[in-house]
Amino acid sequence: MVTAAGSPFAQAGSGPALPDKPSVGVLPFANMSGDPEQEYFADGMVEEIITALSRIRWLFVIARTRPSPIRTRRST
Repeated sequence: MVTAAGSPFAQAGSGPALPDKPSVGVLPFANMSGDPEQEYFADGMVEEIITALSRIRWLFVIARTRPSPIRTRRST
């Protein structure tokens, strides 16, 4: 990846630089009901929270694809 020196992603070392504002990642909810159909409800709630937080301009919301593997590891 090539970036300009003033780019928010320009950083010495590996990986992109963190943004210059507070960051948050929304983790998936645990389905504690025992009903597998409730997974859709829990996922929908997480998506709604991410959408609402992403409307706050001074807040950086980490993409859902990043925290999602936690559910996979926790449920196995």
